Amino acid sequence: MRKKKAIAPVVPKEKSYKLLDRRGQPMATSLYPTPNSMGNWTKYRPRLNVVGDTKVTQTAFDRRDQIKFARNLFASMPDLGGALISKASWCVSSGFAPVYTGTNKEWGDATEVWLSEIFYPVCNVLGPNFDFRTTLTLSSLSLDVDGDSGLLLTTTRSGFPQIQLIPSHRIAQRDDSKTIAEGKFSGYDIADGVIYNDSGRAIGYRILGDTPDDDVDISSANLQLLYEPEWSDQAGHGISRIARSTLDWMDMQDVAEYTKRSLKIASAIGLLHTTETGTPDNSALVGATEDVNGAIVAPANLQLEYVRGGEIYYMRAGAGEDIKPMTDERPSQNSSEFMDKIQRKALYACGWPVELLDPSKVGGASVRLIQDLARKSISSRQITLQRRAKWIINYAVAKAMAAGIIPQNNVDWYSWNFTKAATLIVDNGNEANADREAYKLGTNTLSDISSKGGKDWYELREQQQKETEDLLTRATVLSKKYSITMDGALNLLSQRSPNPPPTAMASTSTTTP
Repeated sequence: MRKKKAIAPVVPKEKSYKLLDRRGQPMATSLYPTPNSMGNWTKYRPRLNVVGDTKVTQTAFDRRDQIKFARNLFASMPDLGGALISKASWCVSSGFAPVYTGTNKEWGDATEVWLSEIFYPVCNVLGPNFDFRTTLTLSSLSLDVDGDSGLLLTTTRSGFPQIQLIPSHRIAQRDDSKTIAEGKFSGYDIADGVIYNDSGRAIGYRILGDTPDDDVDISSANLQLLYEPEWSDQAGHGISRIARSTLDWMDMQDVAEYTKRSLKIASAIGLLHTTETGTPDNSALVGATEDVNGAIVAPANLQLEYVRGGEIYYMRAGAGEDIKPMTDERPSQNSSEFMDKIQRKALYACGWPVELLDPSKVGGASVRLIQDLARKSISSRQITLQRRAKWIINYAVAKAMAAGIIPQNNVDWYSWNFTKAATLIVDNGNEANADREAYKLGTNTLSDISSKGGKDWYELREQQQKETEDLLTRATVLSKKYSITMDGALNLLSQRSPNPPPTAMASTSTTTP
């Protein structure tokens, strides 16, 4: 057993204050609402919670409950799933290309090529379908749905660097033990699969295998649990972005299902036959007979048509009675507006404006506001993903140098940055005009402008130089071959102004006899 330090820990461990019922039991334990935390069905949402440290109020049971419902809603709610996938795509897409920022430019250029063309396509142990950008996209989705995303550093037998995503439900423990009894982390505290030192910092994680014998404790130096904290003492697991709106999504799911069912019923029933008693006339059953199996056979003047499943039917019989088509006016305008508000709040909790699902409802300044909100959400997630990307790249480069895959570099080999994904732009025309004017005034840079298209400004300059040199070379050939001015040749190849000068013949010297 590891000996405890005699001095007091940096973070004092105090007992949590709890709200107890008359039996001395906590009245509620879940920090975020789930169906299982509702208790009595008459109390729809819990109003009282345990007050204390996050790892006490956010228990392992609560986290697993949140993941279970969040995953189900992500998979079954098209608007929720589509919004989170769209958000993750805008965060990554064609971005995160490696950019070396150190002083060894020659080494950096060669390593950039190795990372982009060799490592990125096969970095994940699951194969080429899980390339580097796909791994980051899945990491972003896990942050929203599960609350966190684990990533394990490993290598192949030949020493080639590899990474493996570890889903959140695998980082847990099979019992309620508070301290590790044996192994390299003996004596350290553990809660919900996260191993803590005396300062409350996560130093390791327990990965559950298919059987207890397959469970393994991994150091935080080799496993990164990425999440976006919401509480000041949240040093363990992350919390699903869907958690605070789980019940709202379930309500919308139920309302949509019941509304669709009513529409299906209205569509299935062609006519409503109204009688005084609500049943067919007694005379209509006169003459009914039984078949060989004992079932009642209706007479010819009573017609019944059953819908598949026997759930509903309509009757047509007799004269002087009321027959009218069935109409259904649900959902009403008020109901639709109310559900739209719930959807708006639920999506906002996930960091995605609802207007991006249907931008036609907004315009003008509202569009730019929605655009800015989405950009801030994307930028915040990109900062989080950049921590993971840099962690992976530094590991891959170090392992590749050790294995002799790439040349050695002892000078700032860890200096890496990444290109950003293309920026979400609602109005391309106004955005381009504003960028152009800001660039002229010096209040914007080429780096800022090029990053909106997911490009690196330095690579853009080099490409511009290549294209310009090619343009001048071709213009020179045309000018000499066809005896036209250089300006005329350039305008034939590339029109740089709306009103180009006419192509003029090159001036030649003549003598008068």
